[in-house]
Amino acid sequence: MVVYVKNADGKNLMPCTSAKARKLLKAQKATVVTYRPFCIQLSWQCEGQTQEVALGIDKGSSVTGMLCTGKAQVLFAADIHHRRDVKEKMNEVSSCAISESFVK
Repeated sequence: MVVYVKNADGKNLMPCTSAKARKLLKAQKATVVTYRPFCIQLSWQCEGQTQEVALGIDKGSSVTGMLCTGKAQVLFAADIHHRRDVKEKMNEVSSCAISESFVK
């Protein structure tokens, strides 16, 4: 599991491992910012060096996949499942509107 890290100024840094985050929290060198996703903020000013991150998006007909990698390590992965019932719902709404107009 990766833990997201922020600088003392609040700028995003590269994520670290959960073991490293535990050590920083235990030594009171960092504080927890958010729990979902788990993110810590360092209590000292560091250089703020970051690395290149590549984003890949695969747009499918029913699922869109996203992946962020940095130095051959997966930093973020997600699937977005598209709704497949929109056309049916729109047809139901339009048929109800048409039937209501005839009733009046």
